[in-house]
Parts: sequence; C-alpha cells; structure tokens
Amino acid sequence: MIVLMLLSMMTGLAVAAVATGRLPRRDFPHRALTLATGAAAGLVGWGLSHAVLGPGAPLPGLAAAAVVAAVLVSLLARPEAGAAPARPLPGPSAPTS
Repeated sequence: MIVLMLLSMMTGLAVAAVATGRLPRRDFPHRALTLATGAAAGLVGWGLSHAVLGPGAPLPGLAAAAVVAAVLVSLLARPEAGAAPARPLPGPSAPTS
C-alpha cells in the first residue's frame, strides 16, 4: 500500500513536470508549487479510487492519480496576461444600445 502511495505521488510529479516542461514558464505561478500540487493531487486521486474500487485495483488507482493530477495542475495554469475578452462583459457600467 505504501508503494502504491509513493507511485501515485510520483505519477502526479511526472504529470506536473511534463506540464511545466511543455508550457512556457510564465504560465505557472511557481515550479515548486506546481510540482507539490501534482504530488498531492496524485495522492488524492489514488486515495479516492482506492476508497471507491477497493485495494485490489492498483492500475485504475494510478490512472485516477494521473487524471486528478492533470486536472489540478491545469487549474494552476494562467492564461496569457495580455489577452482581453472578445467582447465586453455585460454589467451596470456597460453601454446599452
């Protein structure tokens, strides 16, 4: 069980390392935060699948660790800083036609 926990954390670290390697450095807040999020997300994903599927399913647990890590690491990615919305958002100060 401890080996699977370590494998799930390494899976999350690998997902985070690939994400930070493929995307420009400016897209993520900090590399250490991204890697820590990947490891923690891998552990959470494995824990959830272990609770749902039981202890007899190690491969789906590692797959769930990778999916949860990818989702949570993608939440850290920031869009391009200079990108403006395509159209103004409606609100009380928006002009009406």
